[in-house]
Amino acid sequence: MLPQIRLPLAPTDLWLDAWSDCPDQSEILEQSFAAHFGFPYALLFPYARTALHALITASGWRQRTILCPAYTCAVVPLAITLSGNAVELVDCGPDHFLPGSAEWAKHVTSDTKMMIVTPLYGYPVDKNSEVSRSHGGSGYFCPLR
Repeated sequence: MLPQIRLPLAPTDLWLDAWSDCPDQSEILEQSFAAHFGFPYALLFPYARTALHALITASGWRQRTILCPAYTCAVVPLAITLSGNAVELVDCGPDHFLPGSAEWAKHVTSDTKMMIVTPLYGYPVDKNSEVSRSHGGSGYFCPLR
């Protein structure tokens, strides 16, 4: 489903959409996206929080911990909580606006399932933050393990 470009919709718009024989434009876009990138299927979401919730739910994670930067929008922890998981916020580094690898590493435990490493207003993330060395890990902290 794609967000509406023109809001609000008039009753005429809704009536025409309900009774037309036109194919669903969002389905055509998803099929085109899948074909372009060589995937068998594609699913587009109107909001990233919805996609995040779907990813976590489809992965079957329950009662696990997901790390987020402390400055993230409130809808990100809400999506995680609604999926039945716990959120742990990671604060910024002492010398930067973003959490560095040391800040992330302090919070990674055996119960941690995913880290949501995001930039802030153009400040690039520390790519070393994605490497988990806690609990014997040596590779990238991948959400699909």
